[in-house]
Amino acid sequence: MINGDPKHSCFIATHSPYIMTSFNNVIQAGETMEESKEKAEKVMQLMPKRQTLRYKEVAAFEMANGRTRSIMDDEFQLISAEALDGASEEISRDFDYLLNI
Repeated sequence: MINGDPKHSCFIATHSPYIMTSFNNVIQAGETMEESKEKAEKVMQLMPKRQTLRYKEVAAFEMANGRTRSIMDDEFQLISAEALDGASEEISRDFDYLLNI
């Protein structure tokens, strides 16, 4: 509904590293499609173009201690793997704690 129309925006709040990693998949798909027609055709075997995003169309932030910080990785043009791993580790620590009660 909003894809392809720059006047629309979508905001998603989540703690889920699964959802954030899924966003990396659609960003990677969008960036790969721009590399060549052949690569675009291969990507479209997995997902239609309208389900992809370009890196420049996405912003991701983490909130800690009342502040926000971008977790976009300009080098790899994805959401930071370090930030995603940190969220997974926190969830795992909480689960381990609960198991040991």
